[in-house]
Amino acid sequence: MHSIIYENPKSGERIRVKRGFNWLVLGFGPLWFLFKDMVLTGLIWLSVALVVGLFTAGIGGILVWLIASLFANGQAGGLCKQKFIS
Repeated sequence: MHSIIYENPKSGERIRVKRGFNWLVLGFGPLWFLFKDMVLTGLIWLSVALVVGLFTAGIGGILVWLIASLFANGQAGGLCKQKFIS
């Protein structure tokens, strides 16, 4: 599995972010986002999953978490970029 390493130019801190599918998001859903300090993102994904699941008897909620699992690592990488720029 490939990963991207972000380095803070001021402090030299390095963070490795994996690319690809995230099994933890599929299994634990919004908890992964909360532990990664991505509270707003987790709440948005949770809201979308609840609304879609409500109209599709729960099947759509599972599909939303599959999609969230594909995009979660990229969103975590974007958060690293924002932290290192500021």
